[in-house]
Amino acid sequence: MQFRRSAPLLGLILSLVISVVPAPAQKLGQKVSKSTKTATEKSADKSGVMRQTRGFAPSGAICASNAPISPGQTINGALATSDCQLSDGSYFDEYTFTANAGQQVWISMSSASFDTYMVLVNPDNTDVQDDDGGGGSNSRIPAGMGFIALPQTGTYSILANSFAPNTTGPYSVTLTFGSGGGTVCPPTPTPIASGQTLNGTLSATDCVLQDNTAYDSFSFTANAGQQVAITMTSTSQVDPYLFLVAPDGSTIGEDDNGGGGTSARIPPIAGTFGSLPATGTYIIFANTLQPTQFGNYSVTLNFSGSSCAAAPISIGQTISGALAATDCRLPGDGSFFDSYTFNGTAGQQIAIAMTSTSFDDFLILLSPTGSVIATDDNSGGGTNARIPGATGALTLPSTGTYTILANSSLPN
Repeated sequence: MQFRRSAPLLGLILSLVISVVPAPAQKLGQKVSKSTKTATEKSADKSGVMRQTRGFAPSGAICASNAPISPGQTINGALATSDCQLSDGSYFDEYTFTANAGQQVWISMSSASFDTYMVLVNPDNTDVQDDDGGGGSNSRIPAGMGFIALPQTGTYSILANSFAPNTTGPYSVTLTFGSGGGTVCPPTPTPIASGQTLNGTLSATDCVLQDNTAYDSFSFTANAGQQVAITMTSTSQVDPYLFLVAPDGSTIGEDDNGGGGTSARIPPIAGTFGSLPATGTYIIFANTLQPTQFGNYSVTLNFSGSSCAAAPISIGQTISGALAATDCRLPGDGSFFDSYTFNGTAGQQIAIAMTSTSFDDFLILLSPTGSVIATDDNSGGGTNARIPGATGALTLPSTGTYTILANSSLPN
């Protein structure tokens, strides 16, 4: 989350607004949607709408009309008004398969016509549900990546459903079995220390991401402001791909060829380090660009000898600064940033503005725990940034020290 160039940064303003009217809920997001290999998730959940009040038949046949689905099969179907319905009025189709306890599976449902919702019903009638774990409005069990280990031997049901009631339209459902029945996905990360290079092998028996690319994972602990560099190299047919996941589960760095050639690097600029947003345990995913790319690789973690300091900013204060090549960088895109901190109270309402006549501003607001709670590019008019958008105020969710990252929309 960083960016600096030798250009003036003008007018970083923090203002406090007291109001009895709550500010609208902010939609969290990353600076740039670069994660083409990962899925975003949204918090909508309809479990309270229906499922626990509906009795599923012990045989696994929930709807009188159901169809089998086999591992590796994709079925194209359509929700129609003649389909079975759940108690919230939504239609569903049912697909069944048999599996042994411990079998690794992932299931996806996608549609260009409606917001999908999917339920996996176990032989004992307990269930797992997902709305948007497949990215956008698509569903995936488990959400995002990896496999889920089935808890029992028997017949399972997949309910291909919609989030909203009375919704019809075409969709696709895919069932995928992992290799073997005992592999735990995602795997327990292997610890890696600063200055250490670990060698590994991606194979057909590894856990896979949603795009069916194999991965291994590594973990390290670090403090907020610590600067790190991660590289992944390979001399085999593996085209290295890296993810860096923060303690809150968000992906803060992702790269394919930033290390030169086919090597991956976070941040994706040679010789640089990226600043970490929070204190805690970070996860590195050592991945490959394409499915069926297997072979040996090496992952290296290095800490910088320095950390990124922050300057205080007060309510109503305007600070003039400049992004420079000596500034700290974000791990995701290697862009420069300056950081400012202020103390806030739960329920307080604030607005933050950043202006510059030299570059396209970008603002990031971090919570007291280091999670991104708001970002903005051009809501301040022109290329200027403002949180929370063009007007209004953002309500602080908790009491503590908040961090503002004064950044640019482009690296270097």
